[in-house]
Amino acid sequence: LSGIDPDEAYSVIPYEKGFLFVRLLEEVAGRRQFDAFVREYIDHFRFTSITTEQFVAFTNRRLPGLLSHVCSDEWLYETGLPSNCPQFQSTHLDHLHSLSNDWRNGRRMTPNQTSDWSSLDWQIWLDGLPHTMPHSDLTYLDQQLLAHVHDNIEIRFRLLVRMASSGYREGFARIETFLGEVGRLKYIKPIYQALWEQINTKHLAIRCFRNYEERYHPIARSIIASFLK
Repeated sequence: LSGIDPDEAYSVIPYEKGFLFVRLLEEVAGRRQFDAFVREYIDHFRFTSITTEQFVAFTNRRLPGLLSHVCSDEWLYETGLPSNCPQFQSTHLDHLHSLSNDWRNGRRMTPNQTSDWSSLDWQIWLDGLPHTMPHSDLTYLDQQLLAHVHDNIEIRFRLLVRMASSGYREGFARIETFLGEVGRLKYIKPIYQALWEQINTKHLAIRCFRNYEERYHPIARSIIASFLK
């Protein structure tokens, strides 16, 4: 990553691969022993940032032999997911993915089918939908399925990204309001990118950025400005 802006190098890999690695450590060490280790870790490193090497040294002192047992070098310094990666099975997750595929194939759900969904259920299902959608699908999503969960920012963000990607004019006012109220790069960058990628929505991206750029953090402002040429 030499010479690369850390914000440009950001990805979910450290989070997802890191989670799987920590979960593997817990499985091998045992829950009770690992919980004690985590408590010591927090006490020892509180209010500081550490390097990978410091983590390795601390773990080798507190749980000797654990890192070598799980082939930690492969996890920490090599690419991809090692063969001892934990595996998870969830019939509920499979069901949500199948419903996303059903939607892609033209089969819509009814509000009754989603009445007991959690916000995370909605997020997983929406993530399985295409970003560019027919306007009739967006209208049904907005007015029928998601009407009662618009207050959830994760769900609203996912809907607005699709409205932006699809040039859905009925959603432009809400997109503009969102970009003026929310400053977190995680939410605003995908929307600006979606608007900028289409000829008929570039003007909306430019107008929103000119109106709201002073509200954004300098890093967010510079990243968005870099692709609004």
